[in-house]
Amino acid sequence: KGIKRYKQSQLLAVGNPTDLAIEAIRSLRTSLHFAMMQAQNNVLMMTGVSPSIGKTFVCANLAAVISQTNKRVLLIDCDMRKGYTHELLGTNNVNGLSEILIGQGDITTAAKPTSIAKFDLIPRGQVPPNPSELLMSERFAELVNWASKNYDLVLIDTPPILAVTDAAIVGRHVGTT
Repeated sequence: KGIKRYKQSQLLAVGNPTDLAIEAIRSLRTSLHFAMMQAQNNVLMMTGVSPSIGKTFVCANLAAVISQTNKRVLLIDCDMRKGYTHELLGTNNVNGLSEILIGQGDITTAAKPTSIAKFDLIPRGQVPPNPSELLMSERFAELVNWASKNYDLVLIDTPPILAVTDAAIVGRHVGTT
């Protein structure tokens, strides 16, 4: 008692790996494999034009499908306003991205393992008053550089591009969108 238990991952790639949506994500994985060969780095940003279109679903399941090919994958939840990947993956939101960017967390120990082998997560952290400014910081650039060197693929889930400027800010750090 007193210990909070997190539910198991709610990813379709885990619960129903033969679903047609997951087959489509596998096709996306294959396309990205070739696109990433020409990218400037191994960092991929996922965004959408509006809320609730499925970008987090695709991003998290894509990370799971890629990790199943024996690649180390880090998913960074850059939606510091409404991100919920920690809930989707059955982990906590403690010491997340916002804490790292304000200097309260260590970049090298920020990634949390998920229930899926080779798939780590940096959750959004507590909702800050200034997400865009935090993403413009040198600390965010340091985090992305560290992640790129320590993982085979870094996936960054951002808020909708038409809603806030965060995705445009993050975009300068990635090799593929």
